[in-house]
Amino acid sequence: MVMSFKKCTLEDANLLQEFSHQTFTDTFGADTRPEDMEIFLRERLSLERLQEQLANPDSDFYMLWDNDKAAGFVKLNRGPAQSEMQDPKSLEIERIYLSTDYQGQGIGQRLMDFALDKARDQGMDYVWLGVWEDNVKALKFYERNGFLRIGEHIFTVGEDEQTDYLLRRNLRDDPSQQKHKHRLAEPGI
Repeated sequence: MVMSFKKCTLEDANLLQEFSHQTFTDTFGADTRPEDMEIFLRERLSLERLQEQLANPDSDFYMLWDNDKAAGFVKLNRGPAQSEMQDPKSLEIERIYLSTDYQGQGIGQRLMDFALDKARDQGMDYVWLGVWEDNVKALKFYERNGFLRIGEHIFTVGEDEQTDYLLRRNLRDDPSQQKHKHRLAEPGI
């Protein structure tokens, strides 16, 4: 399997929208009311919104290609493009979307490793992300990758308000992170 990353440009907006719609629906469709899914796809993953994000110099999309087939992508945000913290020494991993055709093959790990390498290359102190509290598979994946829970926020899908856990992984030695952060595996978390 020959795979390679390519930074997305405005010319990739249609592909990015199609891929985003498919993977989001595949992942969350069974747990989301159809009307909420429709609103989310129309408003949060619209072509216009993706074009704005692609044009933002503080956001980058990288598509992972398996020859000529899109396997997955990551969206990385710096500074003011970050949805929450906006710390100049942090990088937000806003999206890791993986086609169902590539799940269970280590490709999600490849996307994560790529994102972590980009953060290190940019001199970031840490990366962070939000993940739905009921996405057990993703929570286990992030825990295996050294992420710790640091908080939560509300993420709206259509009209459905859901709780996302905010997770952080330090890229430099920082023993203070261990003092007051919750392990993801703690009961009730």
